[in-house]
Order: sequence, then structure tokens, then C-alpha cells
Amino acid sequence: MIKKITHSNTLTILNIWTGVFLVLAGMVYFYKNQVLDMSLSWIIFGAMYLVMESYACDCKQPKRVIIFAWAGFFLSAILFVYYIFN
Repeated sequence: MIKKITHSNTLTILNIWTGVFLVLAGMVYFYKNQVLDMSLSWIIFGAMYLVMESYACDCKQPKRVIIFAWAGFFLSAILFVYYIFN
């Protein structure tokens, strides 16, 4: 039996990965630049994504929420990779 992936499962996975990428980007930024304020901003923002997981999506437009979740995931991954190689 194949389990269908629902919007809430997709949002959960995307929020977790977005949060992890943002926390890691903040850590890499601090390691390379030794600037505490900007790195803490990314870490706190990533932590907020990780706790967003506990809020259910009761929205009337789940497609738009999924689109922004994917955008957040890709952009946070790009930021993380940028900080590693810059």
C-alpha cells in the first residue's frame, strides 16, 4: 500500500529542512566572518521555521502555502551553499 503525501506532510518536511538550512547557514556565516549579529539572525530565523512545524495549516489556499514553502526551502538551501563557498 502506497501512502499518499498530503499537504501537511509536505509542509512539515519543507519547514524542517528550511529551518535546518537556515540554522546551518548562520553557523557557517559565524565561522567564516566572526559576525555574531547576522549569524544569530539566521539561526533564530531557522529556529522559527523549526517550531512552525507545530502549527497546523487551516488555510483556504494550501497551494499558495506549498509554493512559498518550496521557495523557502530552495532559497535557504542556496543561502547555505553560498555561505559555504563564499
